[in-house]
Amino acid sequence: MRQSIRIFFAAAALTSLSGAALAGDDHQARRAQCRAAREAQHLPTYDVDKDGKLDQAERGQLRQDMRKRALAQYDADRDGKLSDAERSALRRDRVAAKFAKLDANRDGAISRQEAAQPCSRLARRFDAVDQDRNGSISSAELSAAHMKFGKRGKFRFKGGAEADPDVESDPDAEM
Repeated sequence: MRQSIRIFFAAAALTSLSGAALAGDDHQARRAQCRAAREAQHLPTYDVDKDGKLDQAERGQLRQDMRKRALAQYDADRDGKLSDAERSALRRDRVAAKFAKLDANRDGAISRQEAAQPCSRLARRFDAVDQDRNGSISSAELSAAHMKFGKRGKFRFKGGAEADPDVESDPDAEM
């Protein structure tokens, strides 16, 4: 019975991905594939029902654990919330981790070729991020882009300023 359910969900996922692609919505299919690739690293820990994907409850647990880790690491005054300065430190560290990941040759700049990784949105936005038009993206330009492009650079809060940060955007998630 359990195997039948797994096969059903796998078939449904493939059908929805291929249906989106057939309908000319390659973007949605690509987003789903990239999300699955990002979630794959968390499957051993968070896939409680062992169905090979994270459902809404499992993703919720992942986000809650990410919030706890962010608070443990960045909540310097231990008041249970991140101040503007603490959120800035979190963002700075996340951008630095992303920059280090993308700068494959460690020359201090991200080239167009380095930005062109699977599931990376940076390649499509390269020209907008490369503010000085020198053909490469500096750490400062990547940081500025995170603030400019919104949700990946700014941490959203649920329930107002006093709520825990939704730090769903991890360093592995591409811009």
